[in-house]
Amino acid sequence: MKYLFFYCFLFFGLNPLFGQVSKKNNFKSSESYYLNLLKNSPNDLGALESLGDLYSSFGLWNQALDSYKNLVLLEDNNSKYQFKYGGVLAILAKNGSKLKSLSFLKQAKRAFDKAEYLNPNSIELYWAQIELYSQLPIFLGGDFEKAWQYSNKLEKLSKLNGFFAKAYISKEKDDNENFIFFTRKAIEEWVENDCINSNKCIINNNINYQIGVGIDLIGSDLEKALLYLKRYVQDYSPVDRYLLNVVYFEISQIEFRLGDINSALKSLEHSLMLDPEFEKAKEKKKQLLKL
Repeated sequence: MKYLFFYCFLFFGLNPLFGQVSKKNNFKSSESYYLNLLKNSPNDLGALESLGDLYSSFGLWNQALDSYKNLVLLEDNNSKYQFKYGGVLAILAKNGSKLKSLSFLKQAKRAFDKAEYLNPNSIELYWAQIELYSQLPIFLGGDFEKAWQYSNKLEKLSKLNGFFAKAYISKEKDDNENFIFFTRKAIEEWVENDCINSNKCIINNNINYQIGVGIDLIGSDLEKALLYLKRYVQDYSPVDRYLLNVVYFEISQIEFRLGDINSALKSLEHSLMLDPEFEKAKEKKKQLLKL
């Protein structure tokens, strides 16, 4: 099973103020608020961006596209706007017809290229391009070599993210040896930079998942691995990369190894609520119920 949401929404860079609003109020009231702002001031960039972020957070990609498209029409030389616009185009390409997907992807690549030109030091942007080229089918332009080139650029900005990116690409290629190798290197970098005692390295929620999996992989501290995976679940939104049913399954595996069978069963139930056909979770639940 793929562990990953489709490509490029891993570090979508949602407006942090929007995140607070959308969690505290219901969707309709937040939407009405931004629409009223735009009714009175159609070129309000902040309102347009926040509305697009709101739609993105709820997985309403077509509506988000309209907002971000208006942003780049109003301010073409803004890297963040180009990045968000390209990200939605890439998401929409997943579910479109082949012809429509090709059109969306062409526009997405153009937006990403423009964003990189405007800001060549964006960790989020390089991650987006790594996901894009790693998960695209070859006939749509998928290219692991190109993804690796972007991981090299990312590594120059952040070794932690660069190593995690290489682990990610290796996982997509079913190269388990390099997946383990680069995950270990990422965790070593995480420890070396004293990330273990602060949140300074957590630039987005996906890092919580990657660190949790990495700690679990090297078996250094299962309780801490569990902490990071649960933090990922707690902070999850539709723009995050890793599917919750899979994360709950991984949480259950750690809980079982810690001897907490009841918690492991509860996590498996959460996983199966999200995906009743998740075979690995179904099989593991049967095994635990026999104990």
